[in-house]
Amino acid sequence: MKTKFRKSKLSWRLPLVGWGGARSGFTLVEMLLVVGIIAVLLGAVLMRTSGFQDSARITATEQRINTVVAALQAYEATNRALPSQEQGLRALVERPSGRPPAPRWRQLLEEGDIKDAWGNELQYAVPARSGGHYFEVYSAGADGVAGTDDDISSADVF
Repeated sequence: MKTKFRKSKLSWRLPLVGWGGARSGFTLVEMLLVVGIIAVLLGAVLMRTSGFQDSARITATEQRINTVVAALQAYEATNRALPSQEQGLRALVERPSGRPPAPRWRQLLEEGDIKDAWGNELQYAVPARSGGHYFEVYSAGADGVAGTDDDISSADVF
């Protein structure tokens, strides 16, 4: 069967096929237009929600710091001393060695509890880096570098 072409005012086209003589399918330009609109909308949504993700990580890290501080206070009450700087926060997860001894040691936290929301280990300072506190638990923040503006500290949380 030979395909017949009919002349349109705009251009030569294949005969119209489909239900009721309507054109079926979408043109490439229509598809690109729809994909472009979807991309713009997704970009707008992602830009608005990225600030919420940072805020959620900061809040989660503050909560973890509070949990670690409470565990350190329980450790001190049980063993009559805080872990040394060398023993660090690992003393809350596994039995510490060295001084001061922990004769009534028990595990107070899990491994993941001593990490911030960015996956970095929380830091422990005895005495505290800032005055007024005997010890300090802090996170290096999103950049992972201690001593920068994005640090989150137990001195700031309390």
